[in-house]
Parts: sequence; structure tokens; C-alpha cells
Amino acid sequence: ATFGNSGTFSNLAAGSYTVTVKDANGCTTTQPVTITQPAAALSSSISSQTNVACFGSSTGSVTVAGSGGTAPYTYSIDGTNFGNSGTFSNLAAGSYTITVKDANGCTTTQPVTIIQPASGLTASALASNPACSTGTGSITVTASGGTGALSYSIDGTNFQASNVFSDLASGSYTITVKDANGCTTTTGATVTIPTAVTASSSKADPLCNGQLGSMTVTFSGGTPGYECSLDNGSFAPCTSPATFDNLGAGSHTVAVRDSNACLGPSQTKTIVIPTAINASITTTPASSSIAADGTMTVTANGGTPGYSVTLNGGAPNTIAASGGSTTFTGLTSGGYNVVITDANGCSLGIAEQLGVAPATTGVRLCNILSSIGTGGKTTFMVTLPKGPLTQPLTVSYVMNGTAIFGVDYSLSGIFGKITIPAGKTSATVTITALKNLARKTNRTAPMTIVNGPGYFTTTGFNTATVTIRR
Repeated sequence: ATFGNSGTFSNLAAGSYTVTVKDANGCTTTQPVTITQPAAALSSSISSQTNVACFGSSTGSVTVAGSGGTAPYTYSIDGTNFGNSGTFSNLAAGSYTITVKDANGCTTTQPVTIIQPASGLTASALASNPACSTGTGSITVTASGGTGALSYSIDGTNFQASNVFSDLASGSYTITVKDANGCTTTTGATVTIPTAVTASSSKADPLCNGQLGSMTVTFSGGTPGYECSLDNGSFAPCTSPATFDNLGAGSHTVAVRDSNACLGPSQTKTIVIPTAINASITTTPASSSIAADGTMTVTANGGTPGYSVTLNGGAPNTIAASGGSTTFTGLTSGGYNVVITDANGCSLGIAEQLGVAPATTGVRLCNILSSIGTGGKTTFMVTLPKGPLTQPLTVSYVMNGTAIFGVDYSLSGIFGKITIPAGKTSATVTITALKNLARKTNRTAPMTIVNGPGYFTTTGFNTATVTIRR
């Protein structure tokens, strides 16, 4: 046996030992010693493990349980800080070493590996916009990564297996993609629905008959790149405002569409062309070729009422309404250029002749003699039993030919007019006797007012009363 000065023996395994004590005299005694140990060696195991469900997150956890050794146990994930719980949460993917220590300070380690999906869940979305304002949009989602089957939600609550969302109004949308582990990612897309093509129109009716109208259409909205069609004709490029000229009377329709062939509201206007200006003219002829007593009455219709009427470019007369008339008085015989101009400045020209009235009354005076001689005067009376003349009576006074007693002479030239005043039935005229042209003497001479015998009576040497027969 080996003896030493120390009574301490270390590094002993479990078992029975006999310690011998010897003094200086060599006397000995023995001490039996039994070294014990735990029933089982300290060990550990993983009770449960939850791997990271979503790539890149820290949702892993592990629970390690100690056994053997001497309870109670404490646990550490970093080898330094020990706690009573063997559960470690909020772990990212990776390798960990859990240390278990018993009441005797004995330790053991438990390796743990937390795993996660091979790749993260990713998604993108593409919006499909309608061509026209009456359509709806759609969104298609493309997703990858994650775990297992994917589902999709446009409201974050209700999920579907399809990655397509249809019948969408204009607006921005957030799409949520979820995998079998409940991991989610979001992506967004905006649906844009074009505004409606809008249109308005105006028209310009022609001012005068024979002219054509126009129509102007103003439009916007939709997708620029517009085309227009007039009266169901072919579409052709157009810009707003678009004017269509040379339109005849009646209804005209313009259709407008954008670059996506989306139609705006059709625009219809009715072109109204004024009727032609018409006029009728009635005249009262002048009583003689130099008399200024003719009249001309113009009646106008058609065109646009509110007429101005001129004769030979003179001062205008006006006619307010269609079918109205105006009369020009104090006119001499001859040609007149009548111009009727309506309220729109449209005009009609008419060439009109004003004639000379035939003799109103057939009267012949014979043997009305002047006793005064050349330059003398003879008076006679014209009596109108049925009222005044409608036109003045023309009297001739120049004697032609040689004066022979008992012979009637035709007279020419204008002496004057017998005008019967209103309300009267007679008037007096003085006739001047001319010199006897043949004899060149101052003798009395017969005077004649033309138009045939039987229309007169004579009373006296120097005067005659003529009765007008109507």
C-alpha cells in the first residue's frame, strides 16, 4: 500500500474503499469508505421543436429536457446564462447548443438545428385595364417561394385559390398571398378605367337660301386619338373641336370614338336653311310720261322677316313681317331696280317697269272758240256726275294744221292736268287759244280735246260744259 501525508483522496470513482491510517509506530487502523454516484448519467433530449415557418423570420422554438444526474436542472442557450426553463423561443433558423446543468453542476449539451423554408414568399401583380369606360379591370398575381399551396386575397380576409381578380373598378388594390404555413406577403396594382368619351355640339344655320350650314363637335375623355364619322360615313382622324361644313337642310349626326374605338354620345343637329326671299310687285302707272304720281307696292315673304326695300338704291322702306307690304309713291314712269333685303342681309333684286296710264276719260270738245284772239283764254266746265276722277284728266292744247271753219283738229302736247279735289264733282280749266298757224292772224280758232265725239255738250260761244260718261 502507498501511504501519504494527506488523508484526502480525489478523483475517485463510485465504489467501496478501505482507507488505512498508520501512525509513527507503524500501528494501523482501517476506515471503510463508500463513494456513490447518481443512478444515471446526466443527459438531455429535445422534447419539442418548432422550425421557422416563414423565411427570414424568428418564429422557431425548442424545448430541451434534462435527465439523469441530479435534479433540478437549469438550461442555457448561450452556455452562460442559465434558467429553469428548457424552452427557448423566437429563434431564427440556425444551429444552437443547449447546455443542461444538474444540481451537482454536472452539465451536458444538446445540439439543436432550427430550419426554415428554402426561399421567401414573393409576389407581383399586373393590372389589366379595360379599353372603355363601361368595362372593368382585372389583376393577375404571380407568386413563388413559401411552403405548400398558395392562396390569394384582395381584401386581406377572404382568400381564394385563384390568382386572378376580375370585375374590378378603378382604384389601387393590395393583394395578400398566403402559403401553407400562414406566411404572407403583399403586392399592389392599380386598375385604371378610362373616363367616358364626352361630346357636345353646336350648329350654324346658313343666313340665306342657297347657302349651307355647319356643325361643330367638342369632345374629350376616353383615350386620345379620336376619330369622327358624319352621317354614318367612314371614321377619320379628328381633333376637338371638329367642324363639319357644307351641310344641307335636315338632321345630321356625328359619332366620335377614341383610340380604343370607344364611342361617345352621338351628336345630332338639324340644319335649317331659310326659304328663298319672294316678292310680288303691283304698280299704279304714272298719269303721263313726266308725271311723278305713279306708285309701286312691294309685298315680301320668305327669307328672314324684317325686310328693307329700296328702289334704285334710294332710301329704304321697311316691312316688319312676312307677307307685309310697303308702297313707294310719287314715281315717274320708267325702269326700277327693286332690292329686298331680309334681316340676315340676304337680298333679292327685281327689275320692274312703271308705265303711263291710258287716258282716264274720253272727252272731245269742238268749236270752243276764243274771241280774244291769240293769247286769249276760253273757260269751260267739266262736270262729273258720279264722283271724282281716279286720275287727273290730261288736256292737249297745241293745234296742228290749218284752221278751217267746221273742221276738227287733233291737238298734241301736254297743257296740264285737271285735278278734281276730294269731295268735288267738277273742276274748271282755262284753255289758251293759239295763233292761226295758216293765216298768221289773230282770229278765233276751234279747240279740240281728243277722244271721239258724243262725249260733250257745248253751252255758249266762249265756254263749254263737258259731261264725263263712265
